[in-house]
Amino acid sequence: MKNRNLTALLVLAMIPALYSHGQNDAVELQKLIGKFYDVLSFSDTTTLKLDSLPAFFTRDGKLVAAFGKDITTWTAPEFVGFIRKSIPAQGITSRSEKELFEKTEWFGNIAHVFSTYELTVQAKGQKITRRGINSIQLVKQNDNWNIISLTWDREGDSLKLPSKYLHD
Repeated sequence: MKNRNLTALLVLAMIPALYSHGQNDAVELQKLIGKFYDVLSFSDTTTLKLDSLPAFFTRDGKLVAAFGKDITTWTAPEFVGFIRKSIPAQGITSRSEKELFEKTEWFGNIAHVFSTYELTVQAKGQKITRRGINSIQLVKQNDNWNIISLTWDREGDSLKLPSKYLHD
């Protein structure tokens, strides 16, 4: 009985430290996701910050587009190259991507962020807005969170965002 009481007291004593650790991780993850969206956004093509995108990923990190006929996969440097080629090819003059909603869960050194996004692109004089969900898997290495995998799908005529991923 004494061992159970001692164990219960030790667990109770650890809860604030565990909660604090979780809060710090939540703040760090939110900063990382915010920087990710910021790097993908630009008001004109002279303000591109794309080259810093690979720093958010593990060495083997992947980006996966899960919409359309085929799934497309890139490493972070390949994705930067893809975006850089798409800008002039599609006549893109500005791009703004922001998070509308997020749900984060983590355990130890792994985390999963379900991030609803809105993307607005100005291209060839037209404004195009899309929404979708980024499923972001992260790992903590050397006290830093890095993206190991980011997979996204976007809304279309037959696929709408569930309301539970638009607001609390």
